[in-house]
Amino acid sequence: MSEREVLRRRGARVLVLDPADRVLLVRAVDPANPDAPFWFTVGGGVEAGETDRAAAVRELREETGLVVAEDDLVGPVHAAQDAFAFGHRWIEQSNVFFAVRVSAAADLGADLAGVEPVPGEVALLQARAWWTLHELREHLAGRPGDGPGRPGQPVYPPDLPAVMEAALYSVDPRRRI
Repeated sequence: MSEREVLRRRGARVLVLDPADRVLLVRAVDPANPDAPFWFTVGGGVEAGETDRAAAVRELREETGLVVAEDDLVGPVHAAQDAFAFGHRWIEQSNVFFAVRVSAAADLGADLAGVEPVPGEVALLQARAWWTLHELREHLAGRPGDGPGRPGQPVYPPDLPAVMEAALYSVDPRRRI
C-alpha cells in the first residue's frame, strides 16, 4: 500500500443545540469506505485567512443551511487534537468547538434538503439527526436503543457527552447537568 498524503490543519466545529438540549450531528462516510457510516459534529477545516469563528459559521451554513453570526457562537467550549485515516490522506487536525443555541424554528430533518454539496468536501454527508445527552451516552456504551445511530456507528469526538455538557453549560451557565 502506498503512503498516505498527510494533511495538517485547524478545524472549527459547532455543537448546534436546540431548545430541548439536543445536539445536531451529521452522518457521513469516507468515500473510500462507504459501508462504514459515522456521526460527527458540524464543522471542518479552517481555510487560509479565515478565523476559527468564521470557519465555524461557514461550515454550519454548508452542512446544515443554518445561518448565524459569528457573535452567536459561544466559546470555544472545547479543544481537541485528532489524527485519522480518511480516503488517501492521514489527517492531523487541531479542533476548536463552539456552541450555538438555535430556536425551535430551526426544523432540520434527517434529509439534507437545502444543503448543496461543497466542492472538495472530504466526507460524503448522508443525514443529520438531533441527539439527546442520554442517547449519546447509551450509544457510546454500546446500547444505542432508540437513538438515531445504529450499532457500530462511531460518534466523533468519542468524548462528545462531556463536550456537550460543557456546551450546554456555556449557553446557559445556570444549568445543572
